[in-house]
Amino acid sequence: LVTVLIVVVGMGALAYPAKDLQLALPNSGRAAPGEPDRVSAHPAARPPAPGARSMRSMRLVRRSLMAIWSVLLVVLLVGVLASHLIGLMGLRPYIIRGGSMEPTIPLGAVVAVGNVSTEAIRAGDVLTMRQGDRPVITHRVISLLHASDGTVTYVTKGDANEHTDGAAVPASAVLGRVSFSLPLLGYLMAALQIPGSLISLLSGLASMLLAIKLLEDDEAEREAAPAHTPHHLPHLPHLPQVAVAGPDSGSSSGLPGLT
Repeated sequence: LVTVLIVVVGMGALAYPAKDLQLALPNSGRAAPGEPDRVSAHPAARPPAPGARSMRSMRLVRRSLMAIWSVLLVVLLVGVLASHLIGLMGLRPYIIRGGSMEPTIPLGAVVAVGNVSTEAIRAGDVLTMRQGDRPVITHRVISLLHASDGTVTYVTKGDANEHTDGAAVPASAVLGRVSFSLPLLGYLMAALQIPGSLISLLSGLASMLLAIKLLEDDEAEREAAPAHTPHHLPHLPHLPQVAVAGPDSGSSSGLPGLT
């Protein structure tokens, strides 16, 4: 929906009509007494160039689309490369789908898990584990329990939980130890695992790129078009000032007329 909205805004900017210029009317105020009654000699404010506002709108939309397109492309590349880079490091990525390890490992993070021997596990390590058909969990080791036969089990607990996990975890259930975590990346990786989400993201990037290209072409055409000279109203000729002589006064009223 966001992609569709962006494309619609971009197409709307293409169809945004250039506003017609408003002709500036001359000053119609009455002249002060003793001054000629004429059209104001002060030039009216110069109107904006034809299509200037439309050009600014299109340029703003194009730059916004380019910024959004660049961010989405970077996010897509990060999501694709992250899992491969984690694999190249000899680690396995797991998406955190719960908040039991917050704030150390927040919901939606990706943990990079590597193999670890039983002897190397210590209290405080964060392990990724699976027992039977239960979901994969990532919790911290609180303590180690050594049995008389030499086997070791682990008491684990989520950082955000008040109590430890119900049963001690055997070494056979340990998938590995967390080397590091990347917050928020799990949301992207989970979305990329769904074919429909990946297709939608790629389609959105292609649509925005097409809208950016159309905006660039339209902007180039408008800039290459010859500028239109605005039409101004012609200046009216100055009216002659005729004095009206009164019988008892030598002053003039400043109004045109006959004696």
